[in-house]
Amino acid sequence: MEMYSKLKKDGFIRQRQDNYFSMRAVSTAGYFTSSQLQTILNVADTYGQGYVHITSRQSVAIPFIHLDNTEKAKRMLNEGGVEVGAYGAYVGAVSACQGNRVCPSGLVDTFELASKIETRYNNRELPNKINVGVAGCPNNCVRVQQNDIGIKGGVVPHWTADKCNYCGACAKVCRAGAITVDSINKSWTIEADKCVNCGRCIKNCRRAAIAGDIGYIIILNGSVTLPIIFNVDEVLNAMDSVIEFFVSNAKHGERFRVVFERDFDINNISAKA
Repeated sequence: MEMYSKLKKDGFIRQRQDNYFSMRAVSTAGYFTSSQLQTILNVADTYGQGYVHITSRQSVAIPFIHLDNTEKAKRMLNEGGVEVGAYGAYVGAVSACQGNRVCPSGLVDTFELASKIETRYNNRELPNKINVGVAGCPNNCVRVQQNDIGIKGGVVPHWTADKCNYCGACAKVCRAGAITVDSINKSWTIEADKCVNCGRCIKNCRRAAIAGDIGYIIILNGSVTLPIIFNVDEVLNAMDSVIEFFVSNAKHGERFRVVFERDFDINNISAKA
């Protein structure tokens, strides 16, 4: 059992077939270079059965690695610049969309944030694993609510009266129905409690009458949304508070959801250093 525990920490998980393991190659926010992908395929051809499995956490699993070949397969991956990810009670590989580096709807750099999260919590042992997802905008392609800690980019719109011609384009594109434009009385209003911080009004205003402050929206356990944060360091500080809450209140082996629903108090979560 001790040998299996070590293999699990080294990124190998037992299969139902005796002495065979599935090895996990991890990415940051789903990014692999073409060279890294070629290395993964070479390992699958050399030590596996010539195929891989894409996991729900944006990692790549290479099944059918025999016990005798685990060290050789791991060495080949490492030499090709691919990291083998541990299974167990850690902050797992952060799943993310492509963010503002690629997506026209992206508001924040998801790769940068995912990298900082993984660096900050790398190999820190927890009562059980915590899943983290990062979405570049409220379109939420990553479905961050399905993670223990979800983070998505958002923007708080601000209106400038002397630039506005009251055309109503912003109200038409607002999916939440948060904006009202009165072209006769020359008024513009937004209901903050309806706004989903997507920024569509900003992108569709041809006169730049609407601008915005871009930030991060944190969702815990898919149910509690924290006030928008405008600084990456404060996002990480808030995560520190959440993880310390988990460590302090969880019994060994308990998942975040169980502890959250039993003990969570939003007053204990701080984004300040």
